[in-house]
Amino acid sequence: MDNQGDPSPNPGLPNEVVNQIITLLLGGLSLVAALAWNDAVRQLFDRIFPKGGGLIAKFMYAVFVTVVIVIISLRLRQLKPKK
Repeated sequence: MDNQGDPSPNPGLPNEVVNQIITLLLGGLSLVAALAWNDAVRQLFDRIFPKGGGLIAKFMYAVFVTVVIVIISLRLRQLKPKK
């Protein structure tokens, strides 16, 4: 079977399947990165707010993470091509 004329990098799989696989892999890798960042930021907050901080520190952490995610989401939305 000669695929010299086929520009597709994966001639055996439809582009739709390849795109879905890439999307799922990137989602999984993003989750791993997010968990690593979560642990790093949590340890930072533990240093800033000693264990006595308790509930207030947890809410501050949740607000901080939410604000960061909203900012990143807005920036990513700007990169998305307009239809």
